[in-house]
Amino acid sequence: MNFFDGYTDSRESDAGSGKNSALVGHLVENAIDFLERSAEDLEERPKYSIIHFYSAVELLLKARLMLEHWTLVVADINNASWSKFVDGDFRSVTLDETHRRLNNIVQCGLSTDEIALFRELRTHRNKTVHFFHQAHVGAEDDEFVRSIAKNHLRAWYTLHKLLRERWAGQFGKWSQKFEDLHRTLKKYRHFLEAAYIDLQPKIDFLREAGAEITTCPSCEFDARQKIPDPEIIFFSCLLCGIQNAEMALDCECGAQIHFEREGFGSCDSCKSSWEPRDLAKELYDWERASCADCGAWDCVIYRPDGAFFCTSCFGRFKSLWECAWCSESNAGGQGGADSFLIGCSLCDGRFT
Repeated sequence: MNFFDGYTDSRESDAGSGKNSALVGHLVENAIDFLERSAEDLEERPKYSIIHFYSAVELLLKARLMLEHWTLVVADINNASWSKFVDGDFRSVTLDETHRRLNNIVQCGLSTDEIALFRELRTHRNKTVHFFHQAHVGAEDDEFVRSIAKNHLRAWYTLHKLLRERWAGQFGKWSQKFEDLHRTLKKYRHFLEAAYIDLQPKIDFLREAGAEITTCPSCEFDARQKIPDPEIIFFSCLLCGIQNAEMALDCECGAQIHFEREGFGSCDSCKSSWEPRDLAKELYDWERASCADCGAWDCVIYRPDGAFFCTSCFGRFKSLWECAWCSESNAGGQGGADSFLIGCSLCDGRFT
């Protein structure tokens, strides 16, 4: 796949910012086209829906890298060539390398839940392209199409929030197109209606038992169960499976600041801003750890239930590990097995 379909290059001597911006525009437009095709293909051509959707996700993540610098999209960054780049004659970064560069270089990357969703999409795409996918085999077509619809709704909800919130400053010029696309992708809800009807007795039972069920922001069905915590409220959708965390803190001005899925927030009243470390200090004024998943320093706190919580990406972890090179306490990532060589969220290990 050539990223830059339709792009013409004047072959100027350097990769100027204007030309790079034009290329990013082509990536974004290609991604929007793939997402539209994915929605069109789901019922009759589910394998193409899977392929198109994941292609769009990859393009948008790589567009975010390109907005930092075009060389970040090239797998072998030391041998990056602008002329080869615009011709599509290069090997681009994998999803996991994109994740690593977004966190470590751009420093505005993906949370544990976000990368897990995108990896799940990659698995479906790989099965379709390199082997086969059950979604178009045998008598279980309807059930597998529903599972694809759930995956795509969860992934789009996550990606959409990235584009209109955390990365709004970089993708603002396409905001209207993303909102138009958001309305188009609501078509996926149609495939979950039967599953929601089957789920209704369970939802009614939970409500009668005192559970709070609200509308899910991903699938937009009344199926999201609220799981209260002393300070953080966790939500889990019984239908599409999306999970997220929210919390509210009192600002010094008396208003409330709301946080959803990440520790960046601002007060609507006094306009003060909060970052993950501010949130960590407010919740746990004691020794803290770093997050190897999102790269945040000093943002992992201990919770009363014995778990660890990252106030940057809202990831939850069972334990911490100590980097064998710099001795920093970390949560997430690869668990420290190779940390002496490759380091952790704060260092690059022995290889530096």
